[in-house]
Amino acid sequence: SEKPDALNAEYVVFSNTVEKKIEKYALNDGVWKQLRGRLEKIQYDGGTSLGQLNLKKYSCDEFILFTDGLTNYGPAEMTLAATPVTVVNSRHTADHSYLKYIASKTGSVYINLAKFSPEEALPVLLNQPYSFVKAVYDNAEAAELYPSLPVPVTGDFTIAGVLKKDKAKI
Repeated sequence: SEKPDALNAEYVVFSNTVEKKIEKYALNDGVWKQLRGRLEKIQYDGGTSLGQLNLKKYSCDEFILFTDGLTNYGPAEMTLAATPVTVVNSRHTADHSYLKYIASKTGSVYINLAKFSPEEALPVLLNQPYSFVKAVYDNAEAAELYPSLPVPVTGDFTIAGVLKKDKAKI
């Protein structure tokens, strides 16, 4: 696939508050030295309130959220937008179910670097996987279908639910 010549990234820092300053970086031909340097210098203060994040305030094509998902100060649930949120975590101790939910709800992926190496995770980040979006069915024929949120499909796929009749068209 073709890669764009230039991408723009906006860097927003949050902990128990969201910094008002939005730093902007140009990523040309895959070169992201300045942004990488900034990411490596971030000072973690230990306080996190994901509920302070309102992604509807930002205009972009995609979010990449680096977090363990553990809120220890203030509201826990962030406000999501329709924009995909790729979630990246590198800690064993994390709110994995919430991080998966954020990614699934927005049609993206959760990358758990505590489980996969960066080399294994890179293709997931670079390639949009096929996703199951939703099942369409008659409520008189079936109920409680799972998955109920979009999920990436990388191999075999199963839908589970309750049949209300002998058969259902899904």
